[in-house]
Amino acid sequence: MNVSKNRLLSFILTLLLSPGVFDCSGAESRDDTLVVFSTEHFDVEIAEQYASYRPMVEEYLEEGYHIYRTYTGYALNDLMNWIQDNPDVHHPRYYFMFYQPEDMWRKGWAGGLTSWNNTQVTATLLPGLELEEIERGDPTLSIIWHELANGWANVYVDYQGKGTHAPWWFAAEGHAGFLRQHAMVDCGWPVEQVREYQGALKHTDRYLEGEKYDPGAVCHVLLQSLWAEYGWPLFQATYRAIQEGELTFPEADSLQANSVLVRFLSEAVGENLLPFMEMFRIPVTQETREALARFPTADIPLEKSVLVEKPRHPLEFGTK
Repeated sequence: MNVSKNRLLSFILTLLLSPGVFDCSGAESRDDTLVVFSTEHFDVEIAEQYASYRPMVEEYLEEGYHIYRTYTGYALNDLMNWIQDNPDVHHPRYYFMFYQPEDMWRKGWAGGLTSWNNTQVTATLLPGLELEEIERGDPTLSIIWHELANGWANVYVDYQGKGTHAPWWFAAEGHAGFLRQHAMVDCGWPVEQVREYQGALKHTDRYLEGEKYDPGAVCHVLLQSLWAEYGWPLFQATYRAIQEGELTFPEADSLQANSVLVRFLSEAVGENLLPFMEMFRIPVTQETREALARFPTADIPLEKSVLVEKPRHPLEFGTK
């Protein structure tokens, strides 16, 4: 996965984590280097030097959790607590660490890293949580919420914690960027998101022209375009189907995986999404083409902005 120059994009580590039992009842410090505490949805560690930012960390982590639960229709901790046999998954709450750069999984890292529901963000960024800094476009909160969205991206696994091999145009790093962008814009902090999305559009143009591109950026633009047309219910239905094992994809057959998801999305909205997918150079099988021919053709433009007040044709179905 690519990492952007301003540190907003991050990648999923493949490290084998063994956080063990994280019992912080009554504990406020550990080894005189960390402040350790729990909130309703998080177990948190902060480098002691930055302990004064604890109230902001608590506020923004909990706000992010609430926002993503609202968008997606599911609570991440509930999903992760279904997974019992994966030692990388932390129970019972999301594990968020704010460490000095030299203590990060990747030594000297200046941004954020996520593996399953374990996240590290460099503590030196925390002064950027001051409201005036966020309003000016400081990326700190965007990084924190992006990494939290990476944790939420475990929707790409099923309830047993196994990968579903969802197509790259749905399950790339850009899905976290898409969720983070909406969180920041909806909270009234669009400055950095507008700039980031303009970069994603440029990568999409390169992709369409057959030049070198960032897959996460293309994924972001595709998802934003779908959202601008149909809203969150389409995404919620897709997340739910993946989690419940109703929507799975063959690991070694990208054409069939594309076809499965394009057909699911088309049937969910009651429109033929093939022209939109073809605009993004996403191939499907002839069988899928024939199956979707019964639907009216969708007319979805490539969305040029993050500042979309509401979807053009929002769906009415929701979550269970």
